[in-house]
Amino acid sequence: MLVLAASACCDVYRIGRLDAEKNVDDLLRALPKVPTLHATLIGDGSCRTGLEHLAARLDVADRVTFRGFVPDAELVRAYRTSHLFCMPGTAELQSLATMEAMAAGLPVLAADAMALPHLVAPGRTGWLYPPGETETLGERLLELTGDPALRARMGRAGQEAVARHGIARTLDAYEGLYQAATGTLLHTPVTGQAA
Repeated sequence: MLVLAASACCDVYRIGRLDAEKNVDDLLRALPKVPTLHATLIGDGSCRTGLEHLAARLDVADRVTFRGFVPDAELVRAYRTSHLFCMPGTAELQSLATMEAMAAGLPVLAADAMALPHLVAPGRTGWLYPPGETETLGERLLELTGDPALRARMGRAGQEAVARHGIARTLDAYEGLYQAATGTLLHTPVTGQAA
């Protein structure tokens, strides 16, 4: 997961593994287009050294912080202090990090791949971009860093949207699927009291 943070203007975060399918290089390649943005990368992985070298080659190393793994309390603090969240991964099956960012009220910039289009409503909760198109990602980052009202509106919409993934609702949906598959009614609701 990526989170960007900017001391001059905005912070963007990415949280999660730093491995090839996470496409963190997309974020780094878009960063030169947004000079007031600082990126904080939380997590570690096989591509970290290469990403550090890429940040240096792109002359953005002073605006990228590699945090590695952090305790849960620090992760919560990161969500609370960030302005944006970026998920450029193309192998996200569920993307809990994206849902956590939305629950924290962050607008999300995400690759248009796998589960991410099911989470991010373009123009409402954030923006999707075609994987690898760092020009588009940079334009969206620039737009959001310059518009606090838009960030706030998208953040609120994201909180509303992700609420449908709450545990009680999810358990009720699974219970309904099991009932439909077996043709039976469960006597004890999963989320309710025993009958």
